[in-house]
Amino acid sequence: MSKFYGESQKRILALEELVSETAPAVIFFDEVDSLLGGRDGSNVAEHHRATTNALLAWMDGFGTGGERVFFLGATNRAEAIDEAALRRFGEAVEVGRPSTEARLALLSHLCCKKAAADGHRAELSEADLENVADRTEGYSLADVESLVRRAFLQVIREVPGGMQAGLRPSDVPPVQLSHFGTALKESTGTSALRAMLKKRGKVRAEL
Repeated sequence: MSKFYGESQKRILALEELVSETAPAVIFFDEVDSLLGGRDGSNVAEHHRATTNALLAWMDGFGTGGERVFFLGATNRAEAIDEAALRRFGEAVEVGRPSTEARLALLSHLCCKKAAADGHRAELSEADLENVADRTEGYSLADVESLVRRAFLQVIREVPGGMQAGLRPSDVPPVQLSHFGTALKESTGTSALRAMLKKRGKVRAEL
């Protein structure tokens, strides 16, 4: 969406025309709360209200004819979505925290397949990966991906001279469990961070 008044509405109209020409279609709104956030309150910008109104009017236009258009939205802040927008989404599904098996599968893919395809090396046994998966309880899949990046960067930090021109993946030692140990000390899953912030807020309220 554009920060200039009127531009966002024009883009919505353009998208509406495109979808009408190519239906059936699936329209996915990532971070839908930023597009269809609450319109109440004095701090809400007028262009935000106009954008939300335009989207709601567009969504109302479907379902009355033969169009086959499916609206799908994702958010981490469901409470921030405008009530009128929530009514237009027929179903709501909460995606919970990933299981240990899901975290292990992602770790295995990133460390053993994707890293190898990119020329990076890893010396991690199945037991090592299970160890990391167990220690990332409360992590989202995005948190796990970030942790893997931290671990591979930790290896580079330990290379004499660090990152330098001409350094190739083959010049970097393989990632090991110890590197994940260091990365885990420096990172906190977003779920754990959110719980910590809520706890701090509760303590302050009690004080």
